[in-house]
Amino acid sequence: MSGDKIQRVLIISVASLRSTVAGTALARELKKRLPKTHIDWITSPEGAELLQSHPSVDRVIAAPRPLASSITNGLFRRALFKDHRAGALFAAWSLRSEQYSVAIDLDGEWWSACAAWLTGAPYRLGGAFTTRAAALFLTHIAQPRDFYVHSSEVFLDILGLLQIRPHSFEPLFALSADDIEAAASILERCGIARGQLFAVIGPGTDTPWKRWPADRFAEVADRLLVEYGLPSVLIGSACHRWLLERISARSGSLPANLAGRTTIRQAAAVLRLARIFIGVDTGLVSIAAAVRTPSVVVRSCSSPHQISDERVSVVVETPADGVVPERRPGIIGVSAQDVMSAVDGWLSSPISWRSK
Repeated sequence: MSGDKIQRVLIISVASLRSTVAGTALARELKKRLPKTHIDWITSPEGAELLQSHPSVDRVIAAPRPLASSITNGLFRRALFKDHRAGALFAAWSLRSEQYSVAIDLDGEWWSACAAWLTGAPYRLGGAFTTRAAALFLTHIAQPRDFYVHSSEVFLDILGLLQIRPHSFEPLFALSADDIEAAASILERCGIARGQLFAVIGPGTDTPWKRWPADRFAEVADRLLVEYGLPSVLIGSACHRWLLERISARSGSLPANLAGRTTIRQAAAVLRLARIFIGVDTGLVSIAAAVRTPSVVVRSCSSPHQISDERVSVVVETPADGVVPERRPGIIGVSAQDVMSAVDGWLSSPISWRSK
């Protein structure tokens, strides 16, 4: 499809913050090439907060979590009400009158692709890692590459289906002065002075096979303070408070606990002020990379789509017998020393990835 014929575009990314952050580059490049194109975006409430004031997006629609999710259970609930799925489908259906030329699915799941189909858009595009079920609802899918340097490249390849060549892979994620000030104030109340160097640890995940043991996070926090003089700040949502409290209790360095105490933009600002981020494979990794903070990520060897970023060092679990195991609760094949070796690679480097 020729880009000159595109008048209205809908982007869908509800399942993960990673898709939303990486997709900001797609919206920017699309608007740069087609400045008169109207761009709407369906995302999660957290994603809507991240997209606040995005100059290339004309309207952001936060997919609600329907009331029915609190009264349904079992397989039906998992299939339809997880990750605001039903809300995304309802929002897409309600936008049929907008007559979109193109709908772009960044999640690559059956329900997000179905949402694109429900809009009635004649051209429905998906990324390289679109599932087979999702492909049934889409008209065009970008071909996978052998290697990706930036996570955003996966989605920017979609623009090639519209005969648009992107000029930049950088996510467009700008924090306001108010975001930075709010984060600095929160950190001050936790004992981190303005201008003081610190590390951020993000251990929380709802996916059991992505978890890393709390005692190893605690050991990393202690070694960051002893070896580099960096106090640690634990960050995560309120539902992960128990995990952050467990890490804090097992650490002798008494890291600050910000579980549930920040908005998503304030969390991004905390990451912006940090010297380094250490965590598991969640959307916080993409946010850290977008705000130019180097990261060390613990990842299971059974994780699919292992796409990294030049600002991210990945410590991958190595199976003892060389065979990738089935997904199991927790990552046990990565030690605290493995993570600290990757941390040293960043903290001993004279290269600064952040533009001050």
